[in-house]
Amino acid sequence: MPLTQPHYLPRIIDRKISDYLKLFGAILLEGPKWCGKTWTVLNHAESVTYLMDPVGNYSTREAAEINPASALQGDRPHAIDEWQEVPAIWDAVRFEVDQHTQSGVFLLTGSTRPRATKEKSPRHSGAGRFARIRMRPLSLYESADSTGEISLASLLEGEPVKAFSTPADVSQLIQLATRGGWPENQKVANQQAGIIAREYLQLLASSDISDIDSNEPKHDETKVTALLRAFARSTATIITNATLHRDTQSGTQSLSHPTVAAYMDALSRLFVIEELPGWRPQIRSKARITTTPKRLFVDPSLAVAGLQTSPQRLARDLPTFGNIFENLCLRDLLVYANALEGSVHHFRDSNGLEVDAIIELPDGRYGAFEIKLNAARAGEATHTLLRFRDKMLAGGADAPSCLTVITGGGIAKTDASKVSIVPSTALCP
Repeated sequence: MPLTQPHYLPRIIDRKISDYLKLFGAILLEGPKWCGKTWTVLNHAESVTYLMDPVGNYSTREAAEINPASALQGDRPHAIDEWQEVPAIWDAVRFEVDQHTQSGVFLLTGSTRPRATKEKSPRHSGAGRFARIRMRPLSLYESADSTGEISLASLLEGEPVKAFSTPADVSQLIQLATRGGWPENQKVANQQAGIIAREYLQLLASSDISDIDSNEPKHDETKVTALLRAFARSTATIITNATLHRDTQSGTQSLSHPTVAAYMDALSRLFVIEELPGWRPQIRSKARITTTPKRLFVDPSLAVAGLQTSPQRLARDLPTFGNIFENLCLRDLLVYANALEGSVHHFRDSNGLEVDAIIELPDGRYGAFEIKLNAARAGEATHTLLRFRDKMLAGGADAPSCLTVITGGGIAKTDASKVSIVPSTALCP
């Protein structure tokens, strides 16, 4: 009987985990702290090892450091929480899976992607035995803040949207972004909604960046905070380390280029920062297509916390909230696309044509998505999407399966040009 916890919020990723348990010996569920990984693996596991749980004269972690196989004991599927605390567990799991050639043996969680070193890296990649699954905070559909009337799968099938109307409540969207998708934050009062994200960033700045690699020089908490604030100002944009370096040149908080690079690498390995790679279609075109990734926080609440702002102030600064709203929509698209085995990119060429998100499926189908907080700007976004479609066709590529504008609310429909307008609070996988 799985160890499902009371009040567990079912996750979109549960189905993928169930499917993969039938195919692979071990599954590694990776994602940021507090996003619900442990409760999710318990929903599929028959036993569990917590590496920080005390056992006798040794902590579980210390026992596993002495004998990694000790962490593997229990009914199968057996979960091992935060495996990276003892990297040797990886090879112990691989060996055990090899011995029994079974599927569905282990479930590992990880909140940090260890840096590969000769001393710390596993000796085997786990190819063919391990499946990696990325987990993120709750999407609006998972937190019951999206009606789910329009599925990403149906859009990518080219199905038109049946017209309906939904409220365009910017204050509610600001509240949803401030609260974020952290499971522990779903039932708190609105006035307390931003506390968890603020504490999350405080923990990052004060300890987490140093904790992930003891070989790193001691970090400066004020400089990490300054970097997070600079990143928050430009979340969901193509922001480079050079830009972040320029944006953090103020007084004693100035960061050098190497420091910015080191901190950004650490934030990526902590799954706090997402990168959407530039999409490069095989087309004939004189325009150069960028490969520079678009960067964003794993959850929009971290952008709100990084800016040290409030819902009231964001309501008076909608251009700033526009970026945060895009961060929210991209978080959800990443969750929904993952359920479809799809990947999320962005598109930008040297002629100024830019599309917020491209979702590509394993069979080669793809869709283009523009994100506009203000539904009144859907016409502008429609023009961009049609330019993009024409460029693909002129270059010899297949037409996109869908052209979609995601808005902050209002009318949902598919117009005569086959561009769909979809409120963010109506989407699901």
